[in-house]
Amino acid sequence: VFYEHYPPSVELFSMRVTYQDSFKNSTSKRKSIICLYGR
Repeated sequence: VFYEHYPPSVELFSMRVTYQDSFKNSTSKRKSIICLYGR
């Protein structure tokens, strides 16, 4: 849990997205995390 500064809804959504991306490839997961931090 490293999205403490984000709302619970965003945190769950980000975790779900990264979880799904992990099945595809690690690059997608990293990209999604970077996009979330960029906002």
